[in-house]
Amino acid sequence: EVTQRFAYKPTLESVLKSSEDMGNYLVQTREFETYDEVLKKNRKVTFEYYKPDVAQEKPPFVLVSPILGGEDYAISRTMSHILAADGIASAMVHRGGKILKDDTYPDLESAIRSIVIDRRKVLDVVLHMGDVDPDRVGSFGISFGGITNVPLAAVEDRLKCHVFGLAGGDIPGILLDSSEDYIKKGLKKYSERKGLKTRAELEANLRKGYVSDPLKLAKYIDSRNVLMFLAEFDAVVPPKYG
Repeated sequence: EVTQRFAYKPTLESVLKSSEDMGNYLVQTREFETYDEVLKKNRKVTFEYYKPDVAQEKPPFVLVSPILGGEDYAISRTMSHILAADGIASAMVHRGGKILKDDTYPDLESAIRSIVIDRRKVLDVVLHMGDVDPDRVGSFGISFGGITNVPLAAVEDRLKCHVFGLAGGDIPGILLDSSEDYIKKGLKKYSERKGLKTRAELEANLRKGYVSDPLKLAKYIDSRNVLMFLAEFDAVVPPKYG
């Protein structure tokens, strides 16, 4: 049932939009058109492919997922640059929309499923290119990137190992109890759009139809292949959810 929930039609080709030579690796911005099986519409998926210049066998590959806020993908890009400089290929997947600030996703369940499927399609494209070692593939995510990489890891067998940083379970609870201004402002605007007057109404709305939380899907991941780190004084993901 979980596998079917995240089912999709594979995408294999992408269009190169730009390329920057960093000396010992390339940073390519790539894009492809796809049918979003969750949102029931066609749209574009964009990712940055960090391709190291290595003479040895095909390099390992890491799928990098971004945090919830920020426009410049600073943390994700920094990690991708570090990996590429060390001879490890990566793809940093851009957000398809903002789960709180716009109407891209009708609810939290749709957001999680659409986000996870985007990353699976990027993985399809990169592995089809044939530049990386398909047997040495993993994921990396911080905060919301780590949180949403848990469902991804649960359904994606091609990913062999994972790093979940500052991650947590019970996303509705995390959103409601977070002290991060970006999240609090986003929830306020979301409540206004949906006509929700109280915290109880907001919580009920967030939980309606929501079944793909990390707490429910983590049992499908082999913990021996996972490194997770948390922060005792995390203001974004309250420690009790870590």
